[in-house]
Amino acid sequence: MAYQVVHLTAFALGKAVVAKACWFYARLTEDVWVRRGLRTAAVGACLDLVYALGRFADVFLVHRGWDPSAWANATRTCLTVGLALNTIGWTAPLWGSRVQAVRAWWADYRRYRRLRPLWYALYRAHPEISLQPAARSDLFALWDLRFRLHRRVIEIRDGCLALGGQVSPGLPSAPGPERSVEERARWEAARMAAALAERPGHGGTNGHDGTNGRGGTNGRGGMEDRVTDASPVSVMNQGDLDFSADVRWLVQVSRAFASTPAARACSWAQRRAKRRLTEL
Repeated sequence: MAYQVVHLTAFALGKAVVAKACWFYARLTEDVWVRRGLRTAAVGACLDLVYALGRFADVFLVHRGWDPSAWANATRTCLTVGLALNTIGWTAPLWGSRVQAVRAWWADYRRYRRLRPLWYALYRAHPEISLQPAARSDLFALWDLRFRLHRRVIEIRDGCLALGGQVSPGLPSAPGPERSVEERARWEAARMAAALAERPGHGGTNGHDGTNGRGGTNGRGGMEDRVTDASPVSVMNQGDLDFSADVRWLVQVSRAFASTPAARACSWAQRRAKRRLTEL
C-alpha cells in the first residue's frame, strides 16, 4: 500500500506539472503545430490525473464501501486516451507541417480544377495565352501544382485582357462594391460569356492557333484590334492585391461562368475533341 501511495503521488505530481507547463508554454510559442502539440499533451496529462484519482480512491476508500470495479473501466479509459494524446502532442511538430502541406496541396488542386471552365473558354478564344496546348483533363495534374495554379491564373487574366472590356448592351449595369461577392462574380461571368458569344467566328475555330483561314485571329485582324477599342476590365475583386485573394475571386467567377451557355458549349466541344482523339 505504501508503494502504491508513493507511486501514485509521484505520477500525479508529474502529470500536474506537465499539464501546467505545456499549457503555459503553448501561449508563448509562435509555431502553430508546437502550440497545438503542447495543448494536446496538456489535455492528455489532465486525463491521466483522472486515472491517478481513481487509484487513490481504490487505496483509501475501499474500507468505506468504495467499489473499485465500478470505476475501473473509466479510469483505464482515461489513462489510455491520455497516453495517446501525450504521444500525439509530443510528435505533432514532426508530422503537423506535413499534414498542413497535404491540405494546402488539396486546396490548390480543387481551385485549379474549378478554374478550368473559365480558363478553357478563354483558351479556345485565345490559344496564345497558354504556354502549351490544353490537356484533355485536369484530373492527373498532380505535380508542380503551385506552378500550374499560378500559370492558370495568369493565363485567365491574359485572356480577359485579350477579350477586352466591352459590355454587352443586354447586360444590366455592373453591381457596385456594396453588393455581395457572388453577385459581382455572376455579373463578371455573364459579361465574359456575352463577350465570347458575340465574337465573330465564335465556336468556329478549326485549329489550335484559333485562326479561321482568313489571315486573322478568330475572324478579326488580330488581338490588338480587339483590345484597343475598349479598356480592359479587371477580373480581381477590388481591394484584393494578394494571389490567394485573386484565386478566390477567380474561382467565384469560374463557378458562375460554368452555368452559362458559353461554358456548356466549351464543355461540349471538349467532349467532341476527346471522342475524335479516341477514334484516332
